[in-house]
Amino acid sequence: MNENKIRIGKDDYILSISPLDKESTVCLLRGEEIIGICSEERFTRVKQQSGFPHQALAYVLDNYSIEPNDIKTVTYPFFDWFIEAKLMVQPLWKDFFRTMACGLPWKYRILHLLALGKGTYKGIRAHFKFHKELLRGLKQYELD
Repeated sequence: MNENKIRIGKDDYILSISPLDKESTVCLLRGEEIIGICSEERFTRVKQQSGFPHQALAYVLDNYSIEPNDIKTVTYPFFDWFIEAKLMVQPLWKDFFRTMACGLPWKYRILHLLALGKGTYKGIRAHFKFHKELLRGLKQYELD
């Protein structure tokens, strides 16, 4: 895979956003030092709050008097939705051939393949939704 390497100085700010499916959290770093972490559930009072952490991000930026243009890099722990979809679909071919070669009756083979396809489709839809939500949230704070 192609990795983008970014040089980070001691005074550069990095904003890290957790996965949006649960425990929405924002972490602010200056160089290699963590200077602020905040979870969205502290504001919404909903355990394992999902979605973009709007209130947590606003709190971290306000609390440390940081403007969006001071942030050099925004990180998040997933690929864009298209790469995630490709990674989810690749194992299906191996599962397809493995299922076709097994000794189960055809009815169970087809049901197994339908379940695999349905689970993959739901995963792709979820990643697409999270990716759109992340881009929308970053654009709102002018961090895109």
